[in-house]
Amino acid sequence: MQPVDPAVRRIGSFLNSYDGGDCFLIVPLKIAEGDTRMEVYGGSRAPFAALDAEFTRENGFRAGMSRYQVTDAQCGAVNFVRRLRNQSGIARRLDIRPETLASGRLSGTGGFSSENLELLLVGADGSVEKLRSLLRPSGQTAQPQLLMAIVSDLPIEALNPAVLDKADTLFSVIFAETQQVSNMVNASVKYFKSD
Repeated sequence: MQPVDPAVRRIGSFLNSYDGGDCFLIVPLKIAEGDTRMEVYGGSRAPFAALDAEFTRENGFRAGMSRYQVTDAQCGAVNFVRRLRNQSGIARRLDIRPETLASGRLSGTGGFSSENLELLLVGADGSVEKLRSLLRPSGQTAQPQLLMAIVSDLPIEALNPAVLDKADTLFSVIFAETQQVSNMVNASVKYFKSD
């Protein structure tokens, strides 16, 4: 096994320990000295600027940062993924090919096993739907959407109802359920806009 570069360890530690407050999530895409890239999810713009300044001050270079401002109603989903980062297990990343959204089809990869895998769509209003044959155009302006993949050792009971709660309630219930039954859960999130 190759030793981890001290700069990579330092940058990774910074990103994992950085606290941007409520409704804030950092998803590292690449960690390297002089070439770190990440996706950042937040409920307002101020935390993005604060992270950018602090990262540059601590590491001596600016990271490539894709900023995704979510709605207040989507914060429950962002906080859920952030809370799961402190659990052991392999972190997963969901990659969506944006060009497939225009055609009304969704294509991407994530490296998830098929057991107990749920794909959830979290709308701008916080509504959560299981992704079956969804991704219908809203007809108005582009709407911010969060696509979530959740994989678990055991089925998650809170995801059984045909109609799911709003994000702020649903993800709190899921987190509490998985803690009570010691269910190992991994989650990934991806931001996109649908027309």
